[in-house]
Amino acid sequence: MSEIELQSKSHSVKERLRFIELMLLFRGWVVRRDIVDKFETSMPAATRDLKAYSDLAPGNMYLDNSTKRWVLSLVNFTPLFQIEKGEALAILRNTTFSKNIGISHTDGVLGVPRISAPSIDVLTHLTRAVANKEAVNIEYCAASRGVETTVIVPHSFVDNGIRWHIRSYDKNRDRFWDFVIGRIKDVKPNKNKVLNKETIESDHQWNRMVRLELVAHPSLDNLINKKAIECEYGMENGILILQVRAAVAGYWLRMWNVDSSHDHSLDGKEYQLCLANPETLYDVDNALLAPGYSVAKT
Repeated sequence: MSEIELQSKSHSVKERLRFIELMLLFRGWVVRRDIVDKFETSMPAATRDLKAYSDLAPGNMYLDNSTKRWVLSLVNFTPLFQIEKGEALAILRNTTFSKNIGISHTDGVLGVPRISAPSIDVLTHLTRAVANKEAVNIEYCAASRGVETTVIVPHSFVDNGIRWHIRSYDKNRDRFWDFVIGRIKDVKPNKNKVLNKETIESDHQWNRMVRLELVAHPSLDNLINKKAIECEYGMENGILILQVRAAVAGYWLRMWNVDSSHDHSLDGKEYQLCLANPETLYDVDNALLAPGYSVAKT
């Protein structure tokens, strides 16, 4: 199979070929009915798609005449489509796809329920503001100040693992800030001009990249077998290096339960990772969200 042959196919054909490959990989076999149900096409059209896939990747599957299934051939399998690790998990979380491969009867992929969900009206007002680089008036339930009104220039959405927030410039306080979307009660358009200092390009914390060096926790009380952690996170030479935005570093470290203390002193089996370079959090606005982190005394 040549890349040219695959790329010469139309987008719709490539979508169906990709679906065939996903069914082979995730379930181990595919039949015409899968394609018909997914794409609302005909049986003859599904036959043509299966033949097209077989022609492009003849070693990837074979026809089991007794079941009329096209079965995955692992020995000779060469993928037509590249799937990233994160993408594979997202595919599996899709309830329709999990039903297609027959695991929905076991709840598919059971995830943590979202107990904080923003209103659609608020969310879509914000997406339009981001898309068009506009300011909006919001009514916001602040944790420490109660309900207040302010003008923001939103530029990015963040899912911190617990809830969503919108990274924005707060015109009233003249700074960039994270606004929890679920706490925004109302949004109204604002036609005031957006200044250069209020745009994403001027958000230092957003544009600054921070290097996180994660290693297995050294305390045997927290972790007996560090090789298990090194295997789980695909560490090389005992370390996992990530480049993240300063604006989210504290959130990520908290979500991952990373001991970010300077002496790796946090106790508890929930702390199986530690930050080998806590000094990297210097001047990170949300650094204190990282478990155990404190500003080093000089």
